[in-house]
Amino acid sequence: MVGLSWAERIGVPESFALAGLEMDPARLPGGTGWGELAGELRGYLDALVGVDPPADLVSEMAEQLRSWRERLAAARVPERDQPWGHRVDLPARGQALAPHVEMLDRGDDWLEATVVFGRFHLGGHDAVHGGAVALLFDEVLGRFSDTHGRPAARTVSLDVAFRAVTPPERELRLRVWFEREHGRKRQLHGELRDGDVVCAEARALFIVLRPDQG
Repeated sequence: MVGLSWAERIGVPESFALAGLEMDPARLPGGTGWGELAGELRGYLDALVGVDPPADLVSEMAEQLRSWRERLAAARVPERDQPWGHRVDLPARGQALAPHVEMLDRGDDWLEATVVFGRFHLGGHDAVHGGAVALLFDEVLGRFSDTHGRPAARTVSLDVAFRAVTPPERELRLRVWFEREHGRKRQLHGELRDGDVVCAEARALFIVLRPDQG
C-alpha cells in the first residue's frame, strides 16, 4: 500500500455511491474477507449483550478472545493502513461500532437511507442509547459532507435533539441534507424517523481540512 493516496487506499472522500464503488476489495486493507468478518463481529456483539451465559461458557469465550487478541497484536499497523472504519465499500465503513446504514436515494445535497440499531446499541428500557443515535448522525452527516467531489472535513459541533424513543432492531428512516456551505464551513441537518414519529434530529457544523491536515 506504500505510495498509494488516501483515496486509493480507502475510497475517501467519495462514498454513498448509488451504483456502488468501483474498487477492488483485494487491493484494500483487510482484503475480500473483511466485510464478512465485520458482519460476524457485529452479530456477535448483538448476541453477547442479549444473553446471560453460564460460567463455563464465559470462561471459554474469554480465553478464546485473549488468544485472538494476542495473535492480532503481531499484525498491528498504523491507523492509515487499518481496514476498520476505512472501508467505505462496506456497511458502516467495515467496523462494528456504528449501525448498519442502507442508502435508498441521494442527490448532490441530500440523502435518504434506512438504519437498524442492533441490541448492542441498547441503552435500556428498550431504547437505543442516546450516544449511539449521536454516533449515527456524526457518522452519516460527516461522511455525506465529504461526498460529490467535496474535500474532506471534520466535525466542529453536533447538536442532537431527542424527540422520542429510538427503538432497536427495527428499520428506521434517515434523511440528511445540506443547509448551508460557506467557505470552509458546511452545515448539515439530519432527521431519524420511526414511521411518522420523529425519534431525533441533528444539526452539525463541519470545517474543511487544510492541505496540511489531511
